[in-house]
Formats: sequence, structure tokens, C-alpha cells
Amino acid sequence: MAWWVLEKPLSAPPEKMVQRRSRLAVNEKDAAVRPEDHVPKLLNARAELLRQSGWPGPSRTPLLPGRFLLVVKSYNLMDGAACVASSEFFGGHNLPHCDLWVDFIEEVALHNDSRHPVLLSWIPEEFSLLAQQGIDENFEASIGWVEVLAPQLHEELTALVRS
Repeated sequence: MAWWVLEKPLSAPPEKMVQRRSRLAVNEKDAAVRPEDHVPKLLNARAELLRQSGWPGPSRTPLLPGRFLLVVKSYNLMDGAACVASSEFFGGHNLPHCDLWVDFIEEVALHNDSRHPVLLSWIPEEFSLLAQQGIDENFEASIGWVEVLAPQLHEELTALVRS
């Protein structure tokens, strides 16, 4: 959230595609195939940029309205359908912009009692509708809100945010 406040890396002009601007970048295809390699590097780079900007640390970061989203790596067909439906909020490989990534989790219990690796992202409230449009178009159900795909993780994140 601190990164969002500092950078404002996305904008969504009415009736236009999502505009991306950021000092962070990843190869989306490579990140979709091997997020376990790319997410930690991106998070470290973001932390360094925050440190360089004088960020006072997590205790001073405001909680902003938004929702947590998951991309289930093993379900992702990387077909770009979510990209088209969401006015390019999602990239061509069904990932949200890298500025919104929170963590890669090796194993999460999903609502169907299966366990899978996931990319966890935070979606600012103003992009929730665009994200939902991508989720609705994503027939393989590789993208979804945490509370729907992984209720147990949602409870843990809610408790963490409130503490």
C-alpha cells in the first residue's frame, strides 16, 4: 500500500485502457510461468525503492480500501481473456500489474480442498470493477478474490490487517 501511495502506478481514464507507469517491471510471461523466481526479486526491488524514498516503515503506512486477489498458478492458461475484458487491468498472461503484487505463496488451501501455489495481489478499490470484469471472463477460474478462492487465507489476512 505504501508503494501505491508513493507511485500511483495505474490510472483508468473513463472509456480507455488502463494506463501503467512504474519504475518496476517484469516480463509477465516469465513471471506467470515461474512466479516463485520473479515475485521475490520484484518485492526486494520495491522495498529498496521505498527505502530510498524515505519511507518510514509499515507502522506509518495507511490502510487503503481494496481487496486481495489470487492468481492460481496451476490453473492459469495465460490466454489473455482477462486482459481484454478488464481494459488491460490484467496483462496478457492474466496477471495484475506487478506494482500490486504482495507475495507468492507456495501452497494455499483453496475452497475446493485442493492446495496450489498462488500469486497474492492487493487491488485498490478503484480498480475492483475492472478486476471483477477480468475474473468474470476467466473461465478457468485461475483469478479470483481471496475470500472466494481461499476463505481460510482470507481469514488470516483479515486478522493480520486488523492487528
